[in-house]
This record gives sequence, C-alpha cells and structure tokens, in this order.
Amino acid sequence: MNILPMKNVPPAATNWRLIGIKCFVIFHIIVLVCCGVPGSFPLKDRLLQVLNPYALRVGLWQYWNMFAPEPFSLNAYLEAEIEFADGTKSVWSFPQMSKMGYFEKMCSERYRKWAVDEIRLDEKSLFWADTARYVARKAQTDPSNPPHIVSLRRHWHVIEDPNLAFVPVGSRVLASRFQTYRFYRYEVHAEDVL
Repeated sequence: MNILPMKNVPPAATNWRLIGIKCFVIFHIIVLVCCGVPGSFPLKDRLLQVLNPYALRVGLWQYWNMFAPEPFSLNAYLEAEIEFADGTKSVWSFPQMSKMGYFEKMCSERYRKWAVDEIRLDEKSLFWADTARYVARKAQTDPSNPPHIVSLRRHWHVIEDPNLAFVPVGSRVLASRFQTYRFYRYEVHAEDVL
C-alpha cells in the first residue's frame, strides 16, 4: 500500500525519497536521545560535540536542572525599567510562566529560559547590552519620547526545602521574599531604536 500519492514517479525516485525520510527521522531520534538523556558518558559527549549546534538552533536541547538529584532551587525572573526622554518610567517584564495561560506558556518557554536561565547570569554579561537594546526597541511607542535608559533587574527567591518550610499552594507569601538587584544599566542611543 502506497501512502504517498506519487503519480508518474519512477520506482528508484520513490526509494530515494523513502530513504531520505527514514534518515531524517533516525537523525532526529538520535539528536533527541543525545540531548534528552541526562548525565554524561563518552559516546554521548562525542555525539553532542557534533549535534549540539544543530540541536540549539532548532530548539531540541534540554536542561535537566529541574530534576533530581539537585533540582533547581531558585525562583527567578527579570524585568527592565525603562526611563524615557521626558523622565517618565515604565517596567517591561520578561516572560513569567506564573502569569500566562497554557498555550502562551508553550509558546514562550524558550524565551523565558533565555531570560531567566541565561541572561540573568553574570557570566552572560556579553549579552546584556543587546538585551537592553532589544527592550528599548520593544518599549519604543512614541518617537518624540524615546527610551533613554534601560536598567535590567533580576528578582530571585531561594526555594526552601519543602520538608523544612511548607508553603501552601496559591500562597502569596513568596512575593515578599524576592530579592532585587539592578545588574545592568544601558544608555540608549538613537540608532538602538530604529
């Protein structure tokens, strides 16, 4: 039974198409397994050296920092305070999963990972100026009052061991426990918001 309608296609061409599809599927299964299996071992590490650039570009990589034995114990988010030319200020928020619906979460999760798991880290300071320019472009709504200064702020709260400090689901107690730190200040240039 032929699933694909291929009229007037020679059998050899059909075989090459099927071989190509099978190779594509097998390659992606290998990428998913290598990127999805936690831990490190020699064969996986060698394969990742070759596959990682592709996996990163198409979004197939996976962090395992939320799972045992040492789950991620930091609740963090980023904000940018924008000061406009006239002195007014506004706050621009990076994605926060707790403020989104299910579909929006699915579409924004990689964006959140970029902001919270990458940009907020000190070793990623090389990207802070580009991030501030991005925020300035997003905040630009009135050409007569452009963004003048963008300050990136990280907010974080260390999640305590639930056996030691139980917080009921839906509790608003955590909001007051967040610490805040302005980690970058950028003076916006006219060409940044074009």
